[in-house]
Amino acid sequence: AHRGECSVFDVVRWMSIAPARLYKIKGKGPLAVGRDADLTIVDLNATERVGDRGYQSKCGWSAFDGMQLTGWATHTSVNGGFAMRDKEVQGDFRAPP
Repeated sequence: AHRGECSVFDVVRWMSIAPARLYKIKGKGPLAVGRDADLTIVDLNATERVGDRGYQSKCGWSAFDGMQLTGWATHTSVNGGFAMRDKEVQGDFRAPP
């Protein structure tokens, strides 16, 4: 999207709407009344190297390690609570059941 090869909406569709539909995940996908309020705010101009700030994943590594990428999440909300705020994972975050 940053290079103009697709739109930001295309990325949203590929990363959110399509997987929720494909895997039939209830309440996920498009932002709409009656759906979960899961949101990620992205700074479309932020450029960082993957791995410079460590990893927050179950496996602890990334296939993109060392790559310089543009467009980084700054905030993530899951079910209305912050899982990440100002690029910092909230250590006390627990998604409601």
